[in-house]
Amino acid sequence: ASAILKPEISDLVAPVFGEIYVGENATSVATFSVQNASDVDVELAGEGFSILNESFGSVEIKFAPSAAGTFNGFLTITADGVVTETIEFSAVAILKPVISNLVVPEFSVIYSDEQATGTATYSVENANSVEVELIGDNAFAIASKYNGAVEITFTPDAAGTFNGALTITADGVVTETIEFSAVAILKPVISDLVAPEFTQIYVGETATSVATYSVANANNVDVELAGEAFSILSESEGSVEIVFAPTTAGIFNGALTITADGVVTETINFSASAILKPVISDLVAPVFSEIYVGETT
Repeated sequence: ASAILKPEISDLVAPVFGEIYVGENATSVATFSVQNASDVDVELAGEGFSILNESFGSVEIKFAPSAAGTFNGFLTITADGVVTETIEFSAVAILKPVISNLVVPEFSVIYSDEQATGTATYSVENANSVEVELIGDNAFAIASKYNGAVEITFTPDAAGTFNGALTITADGVVTETIEFSAVAILKPVISDLVAPEFTQIYVGETATSVATYSVANANNVDVELAGEAFSILSESEGSVEIVFAPTTAGIFNGALTITADGVVTETINFSASAILKPVISDLVAPVFSEIYVGETT
């Protein structure tokens, strides 16, 4: 009769998997020792797990989940078909954060001394924490932020195009960026106002004089004249020729209003006077009768 030593399976070490996102994969190694055996078989059971490599006393296992949850695995080691041990283990898969529905803040064109606001919005799923960071020109600042929305102020200190970006980070692993821009222009300036000057004229006569001004940073300039007895004869850039044609005597007041781009207005006030023209009438000629030389009448 003969006797042999019974196979022994010992030193079982389970694989350890950290928490991973669905769609990703992780690997870990299960180890064990076998004595007194000529044949060793391993068998893996459990959803999401597969054997990547195996050698004597070592099995590399891959975890590739297709859904979120806790997954249990079982690695069964059989020595010579008679002795069996099982290594139990588990792994956890979670859904990866998703940042979507990005909406860019919109800013109307403003003047360089004004302020505008715009709101950036976004959606975040499967995240425990969300951080937002504003980068770009100093003209932008975060005014307020709440779930899925960030209100941004635009306060330029000069004219030009300004660029900014809002970075959204979910759970420190997923990042999306909303890029945006805003434009500031110089505000129109109306200056160097010179009123027209009229000399005193007679009623029924006319006089002309020119009002002048300067306009900067404007695309459109409108002028409007108000006042009895005044009318515009001609106008060119920065100059308006005005006619004074009174029909009665008196002092007449006029106002020339200059408007640049519909937002900035200045007014040139002026006056002129008219008097009645002297009238000589009721002329009666002397009548002389015929007289002799040397006489008087």
